[in-house]
Amino acid sequence: MNKTFMLVCFLIMGQVQAKHILLSYFDPFGGNPTNNSETIAKKIKPLFENSEHEVTLCKLNTVYDKAHEQLLDCYHSLDRPADFIVSLGETGCHQIKVETRGINYDRSYGPDNDGIERFGVEIIPGAKASLGVTLPMEKAFCSLSEEDRKKVYISHSAGSFVCNNTLYLGLTKFDIPYTFIHVPNAKCSSDNDNHKYAQIISDMITELATREQSLTAMPATKDEVKMKLNENLNSCESMFYRILRGEY
Repeated sequence: MNKTFMLVCFLIMGQVQAKHILLSYFDPFGGNPTNNSETIAKKIKPLFENSEHEVTLCKLNTVYDKAHEQLLDCYHSLDRPADFIVSLGETGCHQIKVETRGINYDRSYGPDNDGIERFGVEIIPGAKASLGVTLPMEKAFCSLSEEDRKKVYISHSAGSFVCNNTLYLGLTKFDIPYTFIHVPNAKCSSDNDNHKYAQIISDMITELATREQSLTAMPATKDEVKMKLNENLNSCESMFYRILRGEY
């Protein structure tokens, strides 16, 4: 085969494999001076400087519905189309939380940054109760070392505040894969902790970037999780779904 032709094919394949990831984070809320999702997002981006993949950051206000609109604006204003979207949000003093679905439900335990509170209403009236994220998070989880997996919690609920609102709306609107990851609160995370969280999440993003992109949704109900466990899964993936089944 002609060497020039082989080189061109190699370069084209390399271009196809390079992914563009839109990574969002939230502004501080609840009187806190910082939001750890921003701190960690800004630690993740430099980790891709020497990678074939590109990460673009997007800041969101912690406001019902508005955050989703801002994420849409970021998506549509990109110079180069994104291949998939990862949103980061802040949770309590827990592990990294890999979310697997959004629920059609808003309930506040305090006002958002515009003073809005919601008390048990559907995000989209009459729409599906839950939607699975459209990236294979079991693959991302299982790509981690055993030690790093201990720092990751497999979650079936992103709550009912702005994070879940943004996730659910995104799963109804985006025509590219989308997922959500919660990071531990700034109050219980040292700088060393945040460096480690950033590395773990960047490793998961890198794994997701190596995979063929599709809009296949993860299981979003207990019955769907049970059905998934009947598939031909490796031991780690089976563990992932057994843990997830136990969450319901």
